[in-house]
This record gives sequence, C-alpha cells and structure tokens, in this order.
Amino acid sequence: MEGYNDLATTKPEIVQEWHPTKNGNLKPSDVVAGSERKVWWKCKKGT
Repeated sequence: MEGYNDLATTKPEIVQEWHPTKNGNLKPSDVVAGSERKVWWKCKKGT
C-alpha cells in the first residue's frame, strides 16, 4: 500500500541505492517492505 508499507515510505534511507534502470518500471513505492521480491541495487560506494 503506497504511502503506508511500501519500501519508499518505511525505508527511505535505502531508496537512494535503488537501481534506476535495472528495475524497469518498478519503483520503491511499488514494493512492500519485507517483500521477497528480487530487485537491483546500486552500491552506495559507486562500484
């Protein structure tokens, strides 16, 4: 539920590591925190 239990709302500190292209149209607000959905992340060190 966007704005309630989605990743962007419950874990905003990790949203900056969300991979902008490899996740396609999927956004952090589309994923429930604690979900077992496989997504792509960027390394916060940029490597």
